[in-house]
Amino acid sequence: MVLKQILKPSHHSFLAVAHRGASAEAPENTMAAFELALKQGADMIEIDILPSSDGVPIVIHDTRTKRLTGIKADIRNLHSEEIARMHIQLMKNSGYGSEPIPTLNELLAWSKGKVLLNIEIKPEGFNQDDPANILSRTLSLIDRYAMQHSVLISSFSTECIRQCRKKAPAVATGLLYDKRASAGLRPIEACLRTGAVSLHTKKRRTTKKMISKAADRDIPVMVYTVNRRRRMKKLIQHGVKGIFTDKPSLLREVVLTMNS
Repeated sequence: MVLKQILKPSHHSFLAVAHRGASAEAPENTMAAFELALKQGADMIEIDILPSSDGVPIVIHDTRTKRLTGIKADIRNLHSEEIARMHIQLMKNSGYGSEPIPTLNELLAWSKGKVLLNIEIKPEGFNQDDPANILSRTLSLIDRYAMQHSVLISSFSTECIRQCRKKAPAVATGLLYDKRASAGLRPIEACLRTGAVSLHTKKRRTTKKMISKAADRDIPVMVYTVNRRRRMKKLIQHGVKGIFTDKPSLLREVVLTMNS
Protein backbone atom coordinates (compact mmCIF):
# COMPACT_ATOMS: atom_id res chain seq x y z
CA MET A 1 0.00 0.00 0.00
CA VAL A 2 1.44 3.39 -1.00
CA LEU A 3 1.73 6.14 1.60
CA LYS A 4 -0.93 8.32 -0.04
CA GLN A 5 -3.45 5.53 0.45
CA ILE A 6 -2.43 5.01 4.06
CA LEU A 7 -2.91 8.72 4.73
CA LYS A 8 -6.55 8.76 3.65
CA PRO A 9 -8.84 9.42 6.65
CA SER A 10 -10.97 6.43 5.64
CA HIS A 11 -7.99 4.06 5.86
CA HIS A 12 -7.96 2.11 9.12
CA SER A 13 -4.26 2.52 9.86
CA PHE A 14 -2.79 4.94 12.41
CA LEU A 15 0.79 6.22 12.14
CA ALA A 16 3.07 6.31 15.16
CA VAL A 17 5.68 8.86 14.09
CA ALA A 18 9.04 9.09 15.85
CA HIS A 19 9.88 12.81 16.11
CA ARG A 20 13.55 13.12 15.11
CA GLY A 21 13.72 9.42 15.90
CA ALA A 22 13.30 8.13 19.45
CA SER A 23 14.65 11.48 20.57
CA ALA A 24 13.65 11.19 24.24
CA GLU A 25 16.18 8.40 24.65
CA ALA A 26 18.79 8.88 21.92
CA PRO A 27 20.45 11.93 20.33
CA GLU A 28 17.94 13.55 17.98
CA ASN A 29 18.19 13.12 14.21
CA THR A 30 20.96 10.52 14.44
CA MET A 31 21.12 6.95 13.22
CA ALA A 32 21.05 5.81 16.86
CA ALA A 33 17.69 7.55 17.35
CA PHE A 34 16.33 6.15 14.09
CA GLU A 35 17.38 2.58 14.85
CA LEU A 36 15.87 2.81 18.33
CA ALA A 37 12.61 4.19 16.91
CA LEU A 38 12.39 1.23 14.56
CA LYS A 39 12.92 -1.18 17.46
CA GLN A 40 10.20 0.60 19.43
CA GLY A 41 7.63 0.07 16.70
CA ALA A 42 7.48 3.43 14.93
CA ASP A 43 5.58 3.34 11.63
CA MET A 44 7.27 6.50 10.41
CA ILE A 45 10.34 8.52 11.32
CA GLU A 46 10.25 12.31 11.12
CA ILE A 47 13.48 14.13 10.31
CA ASP A 48 14.58 17.68 9.52
CA ILE A 49 16.93 18.65 6.70
CA LEU A 50 19.00 21.69 5.88
CA PRO A 51 21.53 22.20 3.05
CA SER A 52 25.28 22.33 3.57
CA SER A 53 27.24 25.06 1.76
CA ASP A 54 27.75 22.64 -1.15
CA GLY A 55 24.05 21.78 -1.30
CA VAL A 56 24.05 18.37 0.38
CA PRO A 57 20.83 17.68 2.36
CA ILE A 58 21.93 17.26 5.98
CA VAL A 59 19.72 15.66 8.65
CA ILE A 60 19.64 18.28 11.40
CA HIS A 61 17.04 20.57 12.98
CA ASP A 62 18.95 23.73 13.93
CA THR A 63 20.69 26.04 11.51
CA ARG A 64 23.05 26.93 14.36
CA THR A 65 25.11 23.96 15.48
CA LYS A 66 25.95 25.15 19.02
CA ARG A 67 23.10 23.36 20.88
CA LEU A 68 23.81 19.99 19.32
CA THR A 69 27.57 19.97 18.75
CA GLY A 70 29.01 22.64 21.03
CA ILE A 71 30.52 24.33 17.97
CA LYS A 72 29.38 27.82 16.97
CA ALA A 73 28.57 27.68 13.27
CA ASP A 74 25.73 27.82 10.77
CA ILE A 75 25.15 24.48 9.07
CA ARG A 76 24.44 26.32 5.80
CA ASN A 77 27.96 27.79 5.82
CA LEU A 78 29.71 24.46 6.36
CA HIS A 79 30.87 22.11 3.61
CA SER A 80 29.47 18.58 3.85
CA GLU A 81 32.99 17.25 4.51
CA GLU A 82 33.29 19.54 7.52
CA ILE A 83 29.90 18.41 8.81
CA ALA A 84 30.94 14.77 8.43
CA ARG A 85 33.63 15.36 11.04
CA MET A 86 31.17 16.88 13.54
CA HIS A 87 29.19 14.94 16.14
CA ILE A 88 26.01 15.40 18.14
CA GLN A 89 27.05 15.57 21.79
CA LEU A 90 26.11 12.75 24.12
CA MET A 91 22.87 12.87 26.10
CA LYS A 92 23.18 12.79 29.88
CA ASN A 93 22.34 9.43 31.45
CA SER A 94 21.30 7.97 28.09
CA GLY A 95 24.01 5.41 27.54
CA TYR A 96 24.80 6.97 24.16
CA GLY A 97 28.07 8.53 23.15
CA SER A 98 28.47 11.27 20.56
CA GLU A 99 26.83 10.49 17.23
CA PRO A 100 27.73 11.69 13.72
CA ILE A 101 25.39 13.95 11.77
CA PRO A 102 23.85 11.90 8.94
CA THR A 103 23.12 12.98 5.40
CA LEU A 104 19.75 12.36 3.79
CA ASN A 105 21.46 9.98 1.37
CA GLU A 106 22.66 7.83 4.28
CA LEU A 107 19.23 7.79 5.89
CA LEU A 108 17.40 6.85 2.69
CA ALA A 109 19.82 4.00 2.06
CA TRP A 110 19.20 2.68 5.58
CA SER A 111 15.43 3.16 5.71
CA LYS A 112 14.42 1.75 2.31
CA GLY A 113 12.00 -1.11 2.85
CA LYS A 114 12.14 -0.72 6.65
CA VAL A 115 10.08 2.30 7.67
CA LEU A 116 8.19 5.30 6.26
CA LEU A 117 9.86 8.70 6.36
CA ASN A 118 8.58 12.23 6.95
CA ILE A 119 11.22 14.59 5.61
CA GLU A 120 10.68 18.12 6.89
CA ILE A 121 12.31 20.76 4.73
CA LYS A 122 13.11 23.76 6.91
CA PRO A 123 11.97 27.07 5.33
CA GLU A 124 15.26 28.74 6.29
CA GLY A 125 17.08 26.22 4.09
CA PHE A 126 14.71 26.43 1.11
CA ASN A 127 15.65 28.92 -1.61
CA GLN A 128 12.77 28.89 -4.07
CA ASP A 129 14.76 30.91 -6.62
CA ASP A 130 17.51 28.29 -6.83
CA PRO A 131 16.69 25.57 -9.39
CA ALA A 132 18.99 23.19 -7.48
CA ASN A 133 17.45 23.98 -4.10
CA ILE A 134 17.18 21.48 -1.28
CA LEU A 135 13.77 20.27 -2.47
CA SER A 136 15.13 19.39 -5.92
CA ARG A 137 18.11 17.60 -4.41
CA THR A 138 15.83 15.73 -2.01
CA LEU A 139 13.53 14.60 -4.80
CA SER A 140 16.54 13.42 -6.81
CA LEU A 141 17.63 11.24 -3.89
CA ILE A 142 14.10 9.88 -3.47
CA ASP A 143 14.14 8.97 -7.16
CA ARG A 144 17.54 7.30 -6.79
CA TYR A 145 16.19 4.98 -4.11
CA ALA A 146 12.74 4.61 -5.74
CA MET A 147 11.04 5.69 -2.52
CA GLN A 148 8.34 7.94 -3.97
CA HIS A 149 5.58 5.97 -2.27
CA SER A 150 7.15 5.67 1.18
CA VAL A 151 8.22 9.26 1.81
CA LEU A 152 6.24 12.29 2.94
CA ILE A 153 7.67 15.76 2.34
CA SER A 154 6.49 18.35 4.88
CA SER A 155 7.25 22.03 5.37
CA PHE A 156 5.97 25.27 6.87
CA SER A 157 6.80 26.80 3.48
CA THR A 158 3.70 26.79 1.29
CA GLU A 159 5.86 27.43 -1.76
CA CYS A 160 7.96 24.38 -0.98
CA ILE A 161 4.79 22.25 -0.85
CA ARG A 162 3.52 23.72 -4.13
CA GLN A 163 6.83 23.05 -5.88
CA CYS A 164 6.93 19.50 -4.57
CA ARG A 165 3.40 18.86 -5.86
CA LYS A 166 4.45 20.19 -9.26
CA LYS A 167 7.80 18.44 -9.54
CA ALA A 168 6.88 15.10 -7.96
CA PRO A 169 3.10 14.51 -7.87
CA ALA A 170 3.62 10.91 -6.75
CA VAL A 171 5.27 12.04 -3.50
CA ALA A 172 2.95 12.75 -0.56
CA THR A 173 3.14 16.22 0.98
CA GLY A 174 2.19 17.52 4.41
CA LEU A 175 1.61 21.17 5.30
CA LEU A 176 2.96 22.19 8.69
CA TYR A 177 0.43 24.84 9.52
CA ASP A 178 1.47 28.30 10.63
CA LYS A 179 -1.00 31.18 10.20
CA ARG A 180 1.65 33.71 9.22
CA ALA A 181 3.42 31.38 6.77
CA SER A 182 0.03 30.49 5.28
CA ALA A 183 -0.84 34.17 4.66
CA GLY A 184 -3.59 34.15 7.28
CA LEU A 185 -5.51 31.24 5.77
CA ARG A 186 -7.24 28.80 8.10
CA PRO A 187 -5.59 25.35 8.39
CA ILE A 188 -7.90 23.39 6.08
CA GLU A 189 -8.04 26.15 3.47
CA ALA A 190 -4.24 26.48 3.50
CA CYS A 191 -3.93 22.74 2.99
CA LEU A 192 -6.36 22.80 0.07
CA ARG A 193 -4.64 25.80 -1.53
CA THR A 194 -1.24 24.15 -1.49
CA GLY A 195 -2.53 20.73 -2.54
CA ALA A 196 -0.94 19.07 0.48
CA VAL A 197 -2.08 15.51 1.19
CA SER A 198 -2.03 15.91 4.98
CA LEU A 199 -2.31 18.69 7.57
CA HIS A 200 0.19 18.79 10.44
CA THR A 201 -0.83 20.83 13.48
CA LYS A 202 0.37 21.73 16.97
CA LYS A 203 -1.19 19.67 19.75
CA ARG A 204 -2.59 22.66 21.64
CA ARG A 205 -4.33 24.00 18.52
CA THR A 206 -5.83 20.74 17.34
CA THR A 207 -9.50 20.32 18.16
CA LYS A 208 -12.02 17.56 17.57
CA LYS A 209 -13.97 19.95 15.34
CA MET A 210 -10.92 20.67 13.18
CA ILE A 211 -10.16 16.96 12.78
CA SER A 212 -13.77 16.26 11.77
CA LYS A 213 -13.89 19.13 9.27
CA ALA A 214 -10.60 18.03 7.74
CA ALA A 215 -11.88 14.46 7.40
CA ASP A 216 -14.94 15.81 5.57
CA ARG A 217 -12.52 17.25 2.98
CA ASP A 218 -10.54 13.98 2.87
CA ILE A 219 -7.58 15.59 4.67
CA PRO A 220 -5.86 13.54 7.40
CA VAL A 221 -4.59 15.45 10.44
CA MET A 222 -1.28 14.59 12.09
CA VAL A 223 -0.36 16.23 15.41
CA TYR A 224 2.99 17.26 16.92
CA THR A 225 4.69 16.79 19.41
CA VAL A 226 2.81 14.64 21.93
CA ASN A 227 4.61 12.86 24.78
CA ARG A 228 1.85 12.30 27.34
CA ARG A 229 -0.29 9.16 27.41
CA ARG A 230 -3.57 10.97 28.14
CA ARG A 231 -3.20 13.43 25.26
CA MET A 232 -2.21 10.62 22.87
CA LYS A 233 -5.33 8.65 23.74
CA LYS A 234 -7.60 11.67 23.41
CA LEU A 235 -6.26 12.62 19.98
CA ILE A 236 -6.57 9.06 18.69
CA GLN A 237 -10.18 8.95 19.90
CA HIS A 238 -10.82 12.21 18.04
CA GLY A 239 -9.63 10.62 14.80
CA VAL A 240 -6.15 11.91 14.04
CA LYS A 241 -4.25 9.91 11.43
CA GLY A 242 -0.92 10.13 13.20
CA ILE A 243 0.96 11.53 16.18
CA PHE A 244 4.53 12.79 16.28
CA THR A 245 6.25 11.87 19.52
CA ASP A 246 9.70 11.77 21.10
CA LYS A 247 8.53 8.55 22.79
CA PRO A 248 7.46 6.05 20.12
CA SER A 249 7.48 3.17 22.61
CA LEU A 250 4.87 4.95 24.75
CA LEU A 251 2.70 5.79 21.74
CA ARG A 252 2.86 2.20 20.48
CA GLU A 253 1.82 1.01 23.95
CA VAL A 254 -1.15 3.39 23.94
CA VAL A 255 -2.25 2.22 20.50
CA LEU A 256 -2.00 -1.46 21.43
CA THR A 257 -3.94 -0.87 24.65
CA MET A 258 -6.73 0.94 22.81
CA ASN A 259 -6.96 -1.82 20.20
CA SER A 260 -7.05 -4.65 22.71
